[in-house]
Amino acid sequence: MINTYNESSLHQSLKIIYARKEAGLKNWEKLNQNDSEIQLNGQKDVDFTSPDIDLNKLDIDLNKLIEQKIQLVSESTGKKHEYICDIVTKDKKVIEIQTANLHSLTSKIMDFTAGKIHVKVVYPVTIKKYIQTFDESTGKITMRKSPAKKNIYNGFFKEATAFTPLLCNRYFSLEVLEIVCIEDRIKTEEPVQSKNGRRRFQKNWVKTGKRLKELGKSHVFNGKKSWLNLLPKGINKEFTVNEIYKKITESGIKTTRNECSLLVWILFHGKIIQRVGKEGNSYKYSIS
Repeated sequence: MINTYNESSLHQSLKIIYARKEAGLKNWEKLNQNDSEIQLNGQKDVDFTSPDIDLNKLDIDLNKLIEQKIQLVSESTGKKHEYICDIVTKDKKVIEIQTANLHSLTSKIMDFTAGKIHVKVVYPVTIKKYIQTFDESTGKITMRKSPAKKNIYNGFFKEATAFTPLLCNRYFSLEVLEIVCIEDRIKTEEPVQSKNGRRRFQKNWVKTGKRLKELGKSHVFNGKKSWLNLLPKGINKEFTVNEIYKKITESGIKTTRNECSLLVWILFHGKIIQRVGKEGNSYKYSIS
């Protein structure tokens, strides 16, 4: 039986979907917009918008892929480690689902690639969010669309800095998956602190989880050329961060100069671009 290790509903959903894909099941990615359930061969299956996914409904073949163990010698410690992987494919490739904090995966991924094990990290980016609130006092449930919108140029690059040593590693790939999600909240009678204690000011609600609603576009990064696709079209042979920022925003994509600075930092430290001089106080770069 699959052990969920206190995973979020979103993590579980993506893990099952990618396992289905690897198992060759039909309609693995299709979400029915009416009832938000995955359809398999015309039959209703796992409800991925539920905070409690019934893992007993999984196809038996998926249990051969999900949460398998791999033993290898750690490159950093020299000791043998046993890693539990989200998915191990039939050809022994690893798929790891990570919904936040990519840095926590770094040593694990480095050990896989050092052991010549192909590993893909799937990282979801929420491009649209719905907020569902349960009022404890009345029992009423409300749903609204969040005005916040994100894209691959908004919030992802800070996470991606963890993998700069691996950008051109043949055994590593990163898939950034655009999703639509539902954030669950509970409305409280009195203002409270968040579970992680990060609120500067208390609010009258707490977040209880995040669920998958729809799958969107996938961006796969595996090697130099795929990372260079993040640079805007029409950029000069030599460029600065400001020029990158201007070109991206002119194309209609919302981002910030700081995000563009992080993009350049990642490509530079990943040895995909190089510094070729300065223009005033700004570094100039070109493709390596």
